[in-house]
Amino acid sequence: MSHDIELPPTPEEITMAPTVDFDVIDPENWIRYQLKDGTIVKVKFSVNLIKKLLRNNPDGSGKYTVLGGINIRVVENIKNVKNILSKNK
Repeated sequence: MSHDIELPPTPEEITMAPTVDFDVIDPENWIRYQLKDGTIVKVKFSVNLIKKLLRNNPDGSGKYTVLGGINIRVVENIKNVKNILSKNK
């Protein structure tokens, strides 16, 4: 039984691939995680650029590469903020 291994695009392929314009259909929402100490960490992925590679998938559909970034925000632990505010009174 043969399994073809799909290789990632080379830097040259990405450079040669045309950029595809896109619209955001659904807003890029933050995903929130609460740590055991009560701190909230918010994370979201934002797409900066989409490129259509010059090669297709085996079924003939387009092959794309997405370039983006991860945004991270740490929201202070609510209990700590309340403690600081109460001490400052």
